[in-house]
Amino acid sequence: MDDNSFPCNVSVRPSPGKGKGLFASGMLAAGDILLFIPRPLITVLDIPRLDDTCANCFERSSEQLGLYVKACVGCNKIKYCGKKCQSQSWKRVHKYECKIFKRDDIPPLPHAVRAALQLAMHMENHVLSAVEKENVAQMATFRTSKSDLYDVQIVLSAVRDIAARCGTPRLDDRQAEIYVGQILRNSLALTADTLETLGIAIDPMVCSANHSCDPNATVVFNGASILLRALKPIVKDAEVCISYVDTSRPYSIRQETLFESYAFKCQCEKCILGPTQKEDNFIQPATRLAERWTTIPGLSTLATNSPLHSAYYVGDSKDKILLGQAQGFLFEKLRLAQSEHDRKTAIRILTEIMETCSRSGVWPVYRQPYPDARHGLAWNLQQVGDLPSALGHMITMYLYINPVLYPQETHPIRVVQIWHLMRMCSKLYAERDSPWVSTMHAQGFDFVVIIWRLLKEMDMLLEKSHGRFTSLWQGVQALMLSMQEEIIGTSEDNLLLIEQDPHDCWGMFKSLAAP
Repeated sequence: MDDNSFPCNVSVRPSPGKGKGLFASGMLAAGDILLFIPRPLITVLDIPRLDDTCANCFERSSEQLGLYVKACVGCNKIKYCGKKCQSQSWKRVHKYECKIFKRDDIPPLPHAVRAALQLAMHMENHVLSAVEKENVAQMATFRTSKSDLYDVQIVLSAVRDIAARCGTPRLDDRQAEIYVGQILRNSLALTADTLETLGIAIDPMVCSANHSCDPNATVVFNGASILLRALKPIVKDAEVCISYVDTSRPYSIRQETLFESYAFKCQCEKCILGPTQKEDNFIQPATRLAERWTTIPGLSTLATNSPLHSAYYVGDSKDKILLGQAQGFLFEKLRLAQSEHDRKTAIRILTEIMETCSRSGVWPVYRQPYPDARHGLAWNLQQVGDLPSALGHMITMYLYINPVLYPQETHPIRVVQIWHLMRMCSKLYAERDSPWVSTMHAQGFDFVVIIWRLLKEMDMLLEKSHGRFTSLWQGVQALMLSMQEEIIGTSEDNLLLIEQDPHDCWGMFKSLAAP
């Protein structure tokens, strides 16, 4: 059955202390679809994606697949993969915004500005039904905190300036403020099925879902469609919650992020327990850290009397203040690495973060920013061609970190990382003449065993994490078919031998995990 045929299994109702929320209409199992929306009200690509992604179906240009995007002849800025997508986009919204983008004095617009303009155009040009307009009117607007004020004013000024210069959309200052507030408060990350961020999306129904740091549902995209999927079993009439933030972050960081971005103090079932969950754990109690850290670069210079951002707070004792300082120091280094364009420099910084976490004696491999540093290191190592080292870190994530951070087997993040691990193994298999791969092969290691096992695992999980008929599902099916043909060759016994793994290639694979 195609995902399109699934009904809506949620309803919007009042949620005590939260305004409104989504509630389950019946019993649901992990992986079940709660809500399917063929297309959100608004979808806007990030500026870098305008050049290589269809603005309607969100397919990326691919020379291998023979897929190319061409610019709208009117504005020459928004691109499509074909006439069908261009026609659909034109009828929906582009005929209103094309006249803005065709002007030479209008640069490519940040996604929040363009989304606010689209929302105003929808409301002004009677594109929406009365019910849809009412749903938009009921979307929460922004409750501004201090750190948000600058961003809000920037977006608001841009919307007002463009509307004044172009004469469309026609909106007064109060309307502009409401639309900008609704966009900034309710936008979701528009992603590919591999979770690569493409832009933002807004839909009143999905945006009715409230936040929890222990969510029972998650949002995934299939092209232009939104699916809300259960992460765990949900009973009838239970509230359906998604997470607005990275749930792998410690309690204090989640609290700070939610307050700064959404102006509320989270009191979900997880946060009520305070900093007592796995994300907040250290390997051992923090004692005599000043003595133990004297030889560790970065940690040896920390001082208990230095200002500490509330996001990094761990406790009030001298050792816990130092621990908070260390946490702040490491997260700041992570931000520096993530903004670094030179791959070798990024690798150096990320390696330093991991070494500091390891030498601290208190940081478990699953406590942030250790996992994010490892993930970033694996990606950068891959970019510079050090595939064996990248593989080691990806195996560690797969075996020891992701099961802790995302305990549900069908969590989309966990499944997508299996995909990337399988792709890395495929790249190394293709380099079978390289010294490292040749050495592994001489020891009896066969990448085909690993690739086949990871593909089978994905085949089992994808129906519940993403759904059938997604690009990711189709890619896995195509690879499994291709590998079956290659493995079986002249004898079906070959596939049985691969699955039996007589040389324990899986054990060798696990031993490659990086420390």
